[in-house]
Amino acid sequence: MLVVEDHAIDGGLGDAVSTAVGSAAPVNRLGIAQLPRSGTKDELLDRYGISRRSIEEKVLQLAA
Repeated sequence: MLVVEDHAIDGGLGDAVSTAVGSAAPVNRLGIAQLPRSGTKDELLDRYGISRRSIEEKVLQLAA
């Protein structure tokens, strides 16, 4: 299972999904785990690993 958040990774949707799923399935999270910075939308999505390309790469990695 993959949860993608466009904000802080802690305390968000990923935590809620992890709690709901428990140990039934691993929950992988993509989100902002660093101090937020300024930039264009595309720059920030790339910087924090939540761009379309980053999500596709993670899904392929999990499917392998």
